[in-house]
Amino acid sequence: MELVEILLDERGGAQELLLRAVAWLQKRPESLIDEERTITLKMLRTARPVMFGFSILADRLEAGSGDDDPQLLKLIEADIRSANVRAATKFAEKIREIPPCSIVTLSRSSSVLHGLRMVEERIEELHVLESQPGGEGKRLAEDAEDFCRGVLLHPDDMLREAVEMADIGLMGADTVFSDGGVLNKVLSVEMAEALKGSGKPLYVLASSWKRSTKSSETYEVTGSDARVFEVVPPELITDIFDDT
Repeated sequence: MELVEILLDERGGAQELLLRAVAWLQKRPESLIDEERTITLKMLRTARPVMFGFSILADRLEAGSGDDDPQLLKLIEADIRSANVRAATKFAEKIREIPPCSIVTLSRSSSVLHGLRMVEERIEELHVLESQPGGEGKRLAEDAEDFCRGVLLHPDDMLREAVEMADIGLMGADTVFSDGGVLNKVLSVEMAEALKGSGKPLYVLASSWKRSTKSSETYEVTGSDARVFEVVPPELITDIFDDT
């Protein structure tokens, strides 16, 4: 699989695709030499603008000397993984402060899965929306069944019912904006609004590898990404758990 195919894969979450891109670069050192280096860095910055982590990756590689790319990529991979753990740990600390609860979520996020695994004993039910198009929620539900009891998969048109059955909402993010808004899979705004209307909190789990300097107020999802992603404004989000 070529790098551009990894970047444009609509089935994977941002964290998963970022790690796959790093693995691809580690296996193909020639992609970071001379003209290929310029092409690779440009591809990382432009192929998938909705996932800001790729731009951060390009910046980290560009700041390196070039000769140290193999070692730098190992350090980057370790940092991505550890950032995910630190963000999930913060979320787990919050959930352990409250009584056992039911959670509603959507799409598929490795950060969310990691956080859920850390608090599996505190989850009474996990309500997962299918998350069309793509149906990534089905994959998340299947993965969560390995460690979590009471996993319930719902069609997207049962979003309101799923929110009513839950105590809190949880989602990942493909990008976290400077004003606290996030970019995530379509249906995220409707879920956030339903939670807000029911007086229930919405937590976002996303590492600093997702942080953009742009504002959600001015960001516009364009092209084919517009059918898959949408911006959740900061006023609908209770808290964002990251690794900082």
